[in-house]
Amino acid sequence: MRRPGRHRAGIDCRGTAMVTVLMMMFALFFLSSILMDASSNYLNAWVTPNVRNARALYVAEGGAHLGLQWLRYSYGLPNSSYYFTVESGQILYNNEPVVLSASTDSDLNHPASYQDAEGTWRSGVLTSFQSTLTQKSLGKGNFDVKATLLGLNPQLWRLVSTGTVSGASKRVTVQIRRNPFNPDYALVTDGDLTIRGNSSVSGSVGSVHSNEDLVIDGNSVSITGIATATSTLTCTPGPCEPDWGGGQPAVELPSVIPSDFRQYATYELRSDGRIYCGQAGASVSCTPNAEITSGPLLTQWSFSGGDWRLSGNTAADGAFYIEGDVEVSGGPGTAATPWQTTLIATGDINVSGTPVMNRYTQDLLLVAGRDLVVSGNANTTYEGIMAAHEQLKISGNPQLNGFIFSENAENVSNTVLVDEISTVSGSPTITYNGQLGNNPFPGDLVIVSWMEG
Repeated sequence: MRRPGRHRAGIDCRGTAMVTVLMMMFALFFLSSILMDASSNYLNAWVTPNVRNARALYVAEGGAHLGLQWLRYSYGLPNSSYYFTVESGQILYNNEPVVLSASTDSDLNHPASYQDAEGTWRSGVLTSFQSTLTQKSLGKGNFDVKATLLGLNPQLWRLVSTGTVSGASKRVTVQIRRNPFNPDYALVTDGDLTIRGNSSVSGSVGSVHSNEDLVIDGNSVSITGIATATSTLTCTPGPCEPDWGGGQPAVELPSVIPSDFRQYATYELRSDGRIYCGQAGASVSCTPNAEITSGPLLTQWSFSGGDWRLSGNTAADGAFYIEGDVEVSGGPGTAATPWQTTLIATGDINVSGTPVMNRYTQDLLLVAGRDLVVSGNANTTYEGIMAAHEQLKISGNPQLNGFIFSENAENVSNTVLVDEISTVSGSPTITYNGQLGNNPFPGDLVIVSWMEG
């Protein structure tokens, strides 16, 4: 006998389930709409502005780094107070803070000319960042940079970079100090250096360094300080002194660019074979850029094959900017009355004979756009900063009183050596007591503080 079924006729649950599913789907859709709207509001209110702020900060940081590079390589005024005044601890020009900024910025206040330590007025000064650091695009934003002079000796600057992205702005403030260029070495090369013979390096700063390899060849080399190299130090026959060694930090050297110092020249010996008054000619009653058509300079200096030469025992004092190579082979100057000169050449400088030379301006004696070659006998004396864009070669037994360095730039001249090794040989005496720190070569730029906000 069959039992009656439990199912009630006429009742179907499938319709109820469908309604329930539809209601749940509607509820989920409604909740997801609310969540999407909330997420959108959250993104608009928090995430997107934060992204813009972060991007604006990155842009400001980029501008700050470019500003530091500009001050490191493009700002050329010497570290002097002759063209600024100090009042209540503020550095002023025309009674306003000294500001480097856009050439159209109302805050821009920087001298276009200045009086150097010798009383000579210099002109043609780069007074602003111009378009280099003003409203410059970086990614999807742009930045502006402004620098205010806070101190002298050493220079102290406050650099402010403002980055803007889609209406969001961020600022980076950096305080920087420019140290004077006065390294703790008498002789430094950015490339390989070999010292041999009876060479002597002495003085309170009588040390030697190479940013590559340094070779001390022979036991007769005398160095009162230390000898170091960034790569390897080799002493033959050896051993080296205990406090000497390789693997030392590199010495930061400035670029040797003769045109940077053209402003200091009282005379210009140009590639057309003519002599002109230099940019500093007014200090010797010479109108800048005027050709000199008479006087002792025309007989003392000669021009041939693109080279300038001085072979006599008489030479007029002054700072000379020379286009091309220059050779001095005479004996101008004496111990009592040295030849007061500064030679700045776009090519090689080769000095021999028996000159007695003392720096004329800015502590500079010899600045070579290519190789620097110095020789002479015991009566030959050089005093001042001697610098080469490429390599240097010192020989004979002259007396060199000052700081000597070579940048070891890519070899164009073969005057020294094709293999780009600077050399000191013979019996020269190099003496340096650290007295040439007030010169126009830029020193290290040091970040004192860095603030973001």
